[in-house]
Amino acid sequence: MSKKTLILLGTSFLLFMVAAIIRFISFTELRAYIREVECSRELIVSLEKLSTHLKSAQIYAGDTTNGAMYNFFVNNRNEIRLIPQDLEKIGKIVKDHRPKQQKQWEMVGATVKEQLPLLQQYNLSKLANMPGTGGLGALLRINTSIAYMVQQEEAELQGKRQHLIAAQEWNDGVSLALVLIALLIFGITFTHNLRLSRKERWLEGFLSSVLDTSRAGIVSYKAIRQQNTIEKFSVAYRNDAAGPLIEAIDLSDNEIDQRFEQFVKEAKLFRHFVAVVENDQNQEMEIAYQAGEKQIWLQLLLAKRDDGVTLSMHDISAIKQYQEDLKTSITELERSNSELEQYAYAASHDLQEPLRKITTFAHMLQDTQSENLNEKGRQYIQKIIASTSRMTTLIRDLLNFSSLKQKDHFENLDLNDVLESVLQDLELAIQQKEVRISAEHLPEIEAIPLQMHQLFYNLLTNAVKFASPNRKPEIRITCGTLPHEQKERFGLNPQLSYLQLMVADNGIGFDRQHANQIFGLFKRLNNKELYTGSGIGLALCKRVMDNHQGLIFAESEEGMGARFYLLLPTSQHQNLAPLASLKKSA
Repeated sequence: MSKKTLILLGTSFLLFMVAAIIRFISFTELRAYIREVECSRELIVSLEKLSTHLKSAQIYAGDTTNGAMYNFFVNNRNEIRLIPQDLEKIGKIVKDHRPKQQKQWEMVGATVKEQLPLLQQYNLSKLANMPGTGGLGALLRINTSIAYMVQQEEAELQGKRQHLIAAQEWNDGVSLALVLIALLIFGITFTHNLRLSRKERWLEGFLSSVLDTSRAGIVSYKAIRQQNTIEKFSVAYRNDAAGPLIEAIDLSDNEIDQRFEQFVKEAKLFRHFVAVVENDQNQEMEIAYQAGEKQIWLQLLLAKRDDGVTLSMHDISAIKQYQEDLKTSITELERSNSELEQYAYAASHDLQEPLRKITTFAHMLQDTQSENLNEKGRQYIQKIIASTSRMTTLIRDLLNFSSLKQKDHFENLDLNDVLESVLQDLELAIQQKEVRISAEHLPEIEAIPLQMHQLFYNLLTNAVKFASPNRKPEIRITCGTLPHEQKERFGLNPQLSYLQLMVADNGIGFDRQHANQIFGLFKRLNNKELYTGSGIGLALCKRVMDNHQGLIFAESEEGMGARFYLLLPTSQHQNLAPLASLKKSA
């Protein structure tokens, strides 16, 4: 059997193998499409279930007490309870398989979670007339977004189906062609060499076109040896994009080749080239190359080819400039923040000095000249003293707020000690208003001591300050472990264990629509003449919780007291087992 025949038989066998591989690829693509269909079906069904359960929620009325109507709404209530499961299931599918829909789903999930508590209490007709809830608009956005996601999924599936059909047709055609060629190859032996030469020329042209249209500079070097030792590297090939990368422009081909041979020495790449050839290991690096007066940053990839090196170059000067600009901006921002902190501290102290003088002179006038003034004059002095007192409190609270930092030292802290210290600070106010306080046993956590003291101090100060005049003030502090499934609901770190603290009072309360507003700077809901304060206390509490990777929110009704919930990590670094020391104190 001649060598040529062996080559033909080998080629025939190779063609059969290629056909088999193509069929295998086709089968693999089909399996992948089936998995995509299953995933899409599961996502669409889950979205439709969520939509159905939401419609049930819109019908359900949680305040229905009529016997017949209550029985009618039992099924709706059961379906409402499935909504969190729907959200979790869809969220996992989108996260694992549909990253393109992630942003849309986050918006839908957040809106559903926001509306779910209301849907569990009120039906659609009541929600439509309730101010501040979003009403029909929020529900319409949810339904529209779900329909949009279903439409997008169906469109995506249809596109993949068309792609699969086209690929299958192409694969079938190619496979058939290869089989026919393999069967006929023995009859066209005399054309084999001609076909091979034509194919080689086509491949050379194709490769040349790919290299010439590439944005990366590609240069192939050949090693020049003397006595088996590499002396230098000469250019064997380069594409059109290579020259401009080292500012080799408007030169002849020979001059450009010489420039690239000099580039190996100027960029100190010779030893790297030798290492690639000798060790047959690719190398990747970034270098700064001085091309005349211009500095160019290049990303280089060195790969061995025969007895030489193929060099691939990318200009990353813009990226390097962005990095330097970013470093400069960060440094400038850190300096600016430091200056602002120093300015705030100095300004607050400079402002307190004249305030102290105003207060002192006002008290002196009140003590020495009160008898010489009429009633209006004495009122003016009292207003001056009250205003300077509020201003002093405001400056002090602003200074405390601006000094809160997340990078302060964390340490193991017994919250019972913190609570006891705060109660001692507020002892006079508590006695004056005869406030009754009950607290469960609190655990030890990892926290910033001063910030924890500020947190409890402001919450208890508020509870005492806004006590109702119609009943004896009571403050209740409870503590428990936050269930794991609630972390996702509140957007908390799933790797941390959280406490759920509640500070509840029976004071004057506030309108529930202001539940988020009260944590803003200078937000006041009551008359400042009746209730003193700077409007910073709850904003400071929120900053403390943010610094501890926690969350604070409030619930209340006017005249019915307020409840502040603190979701606080037990540790800042690892997932600890739930504490076993959460027991009620006698």
